Amino acid sequence: MIRFAPGLADRLARLALAFLAAVAVASCGSGAVSGPAPVVTPGPLSISPATATLFSDLPTDFFIRGGTGSYIVTSSNQSVIPISGPFSGTAGGVLTVVPNQVAADTNVTLTVSDTANTTPVTAALVVKPRTVSNVVTVTPSASQSAACGTAVCSGGDAEVSVRLAQAGIPLRNRTVRFDVISGDIRIITSAPGLPETLNLSANTTTDDTGTARM
Repeated sequence: MIRFAPGLADRLARLALAFLAAVAVASCGSGAVSGPAPVVTPGPLSISPATATLFSDLPTDFFIRGGTGSYIVTSSNQSVIPISGPFSGTAGGVLTVVPNQVAADTNVTLTVSDTANTTPVTAALVVKPRTVSNVVTVTPSASQSAACGTAVCSGGDAEVSVRLAQAGIPLRNRTVRFDVISGDIRIITSAPGLPETLNLSANTTTDDTGTARM
């Protein structure tokens, strides 16, 4: 049996509590760990589709992913696809391309890079002439006042024609629909000699020259 001098047990107890308190304080720090900040490396760039066939005047969507999200897109042929400059991927990374008119199949390369000098990627495109070309002509009727010129005056009428062709060949016997999109204009749908009927939409067919008239 061990006997402690009077008051010694209390002093030992206080020392033990002080030691435990010091250990508790040391273990309950701020939690911060010193060291270098983490390095975030951008993922590889990608553009999809990487090869595509486009048609003049028709939009095509491309999806750009990876990198920093701030891209630079350049076209190898600015007269066909006029793109050269920054593009932000914040809107889902969707890049819409609308080629200009071409007379024959034309190869164009899109190059995508980012602000972190990540390895660029490319998309190989073939731009084709529009499959169906159309030329719309508005010819005011002779009954109009000469002051109207080539315009259609209020109360007047005109013939609207459209010529359809594919690769320069007229498209015969094709159904063409005319619609009034805006304005106080109506389409005369009654046959000549019958009471006049007016509508906002009407169909007709092209003749041997590929022309539809309304």
